[in-house]
Amino acid sequence: MVQKAGSYSFHCTTAGATTLPAVVFLHGFMGSGSDWLPVMNALSQEYYCIAPDLPGHGSTEVHGGGELYSMENTSSGLAELLRELGINSCMLVGYSMGGRIALYLTATGVLPIRATVLESSSPGLRTTEERQARRQHDEGLAHRLETTPFKEFVQRWYEQPLFALLRQHSSFEAVAARRCNNNPEGLALSLRHLGTGTQPSLWDALPSITTPVVVLAGEYDTKFVGIGRDMASLLPNTRLHIAQGAGHTIHVEDELWYREVLRNVLRQYSTAQPISFSQSTD
Repeated sequence: MVQKAGSYSFHCTTAGATTLPAVVFLHGFMGSGSDWLPVMNALSQEYYCIAPDLPGHGSTEVHGGGELYSMENTSSGLAELLRELGINSCMLVGYSMGGRIALYLTATGVLPIRATVLESSSPGLRTTEERQARRQHDEGLAHRLETTPFKEFVQRWYEQPLFALLRQHSSFEAVAARRCNNNPEGLALSLRHLGTGTQPSLWDALPSITTPVVVLAGEYDTKFVGIGRDMASLLPNTRLHIAQGAGHTIHVEDELWYREVLRNVLRQYSTAQPISFSQSTD
């Protein structure tokens, strides 16, 4: 499905009936909405699942310049997309880059969100110095995207320690092959305008977020376990789940655990009167 929303023509992967409670899935860097299909199909009897290709990714088209790839404009475009689809409230699920967007949408209140699930994600970088260093790093990656064979870039991307467990997974080759369906120029624009060094830091906003937020991190993804614990200590209505034996890509590495946690969260917050949970960790 393709839906025009302002300056964007969003390509969306969907599952379930439109009359069911809506769940919006936001993928990570180099991903697409179709990444979520196994999870969405498992939930499609209870929820209307929609997963847009984010700007610079998949088959979504951006009708304008680089500023349309920014966090602010991407979030506004997604809010417009949901309005165009007649979705008045939803639950958000975001992985990595998609999690940063989901948290921004939650913090800024540009659309009614019943609950947000963040997988292996962060509120951005705390200091100006960290953000400047990350922008330089991302500019180097963007330049590589524009000047080296794309398959080589994908191969090097997944050589990062972050993806060590994913590389051992039986579906890794299929995941890597899907990444090669992207447009390198679009990915470069995403890195430059939506990278962690460019987005506004949301750390100071966390204590003011009253929306229930569930934070997921893989046991062996120690960086994001630490970030997850820090986030959970600041969010007033949160729960932190650590996926034992998993790394950065939990929804692939331990799909059954991921689906069970997600189903429990969605069932709690798709009811008319969701019950806030106290801060907890498991």
